[in-house]
Amino acid sequence: MRDTFIRRVNDGAFAPMDPSALLEELDDLGGSRAALVSYLRYDYMLVRFSSAFGSAYSDHDVERVRWRIEHDRPNDFLHRFDTERQTEPSYTTFGWRQPAVAPSDEVQAIYDEVIERYTGR
Repeated sequence: MRDTFIRRVNDGAFAPMDPSALLEELDDLGGSRAALVSYLRYDYMLVRFSSAFGSAYSDHDVERVRWRIEHDRPNDFLHRFDTERQTEPSYTTFGWRQPAVAPSDEVQAIYDEVIERYTGR
């Protein structure tokens, strides 16, 4: 799941992988198909949200999205009030995702309004 879900097309540009081909490729690895479909739907929605929000925030189209998760383990119970950490955070970096469709003008206007409301831009 940490792989890149984009492919190179004929003209050298990149495009998102076809959902059915991606599902088939990942399904060959084994595991629960229902969990896989659920994960891919979640991933797809996060890409759509990130591209719409990122486009509104930066005033540029978002070409690709990449996830990075921080795993932060709290101190043990006996050390819960210590200011010094017992363990350092670890990170999982996922591959690149590319939005399948650009946000519509209506959706982009909503995100532009949100950015203006909260940042004053």
